[in-house]
Amino acid sequence: MPRVETEEQAVQDFEELDKSAKLLFAKHIKKFEALVPRRFLGGSNYTVENVGQGRIICKVEGETVYIVRMFQTHKEYEKWFRSGMP
Repeated sequence: MPRVETEEQAVQDFEELDKSAKLLFAKHIKKFEALVPRRFLGGSNYTVENVGQGRIICKVEGETVYIVRMFQTHKEYEKWFRSGMP
């Protein structure tokens, strides 16, 4: 069973979400405890999970899923992706 850890930036991103989005994102995060995300970002070791129009960016290392960032809209995600990601 995978272990889920949330990085500090992702916690800040989650705090900025509106109430309805928080519920939707929380459901997806709960899924990570049973099923590791598998869709990788072009040639990197980051995975992406679609949450409606939003995205959750994760890094999977062994049995641990590190949640790196959360974006409420695809537009925010694209801006981050084009900036070169951390």
